Amino acid sequence: MSMSRSSNPTELLYGPLHFTMLMTWVGLYRFMSYQGIVIMSSMIGDGIAPLAASCVQNSHTYRIRPLGGIKSWEGSVGVCIGTVFAIYTFSYALGMEVLRSGDIVMFGVLASLVEAASPGRFDNLSLTVLMDFSFEK
Repeated sequence: MSMSRSSNPTELLYGPLHFTMLMTWVGLYRFMSYQGIVIMSSMIGDGIAPLAASCVQNSHTYRIRPLGGIKSWEGSVGVCIGTVFAIYTFSYALGMEVLRSGDIVMFGVLASLVEAASPGRFDNLSLTVLMDFSFEK
């Protein structure tokens, strides 16, 4: 028995392994920062996407070419809402000042777009890199 959705053990090399390595990196290098909050929140949103898509019987699918996999509109909305909700939650939990509402919504939309356009198994890596680079340095 494996922890993958398709019972394919190689699937574990992508999603959970990438997620664990990226969260370790965030904990070491972006702890208690807004970049860390946004990156972790986008991962929460990415995790909510399949749940949001499964709540609808006939989900509406699309694909952003050339790299993007088949995604659902419901899942993309789930990424956006999950990211926005998680940014507020992490900000309050860490006792940090909450970002402006417009910025939070922008990060939610950006997370949805990045997740939709990212190559199949590399969405966690794409989200982390692009959300980190979305901040002014």
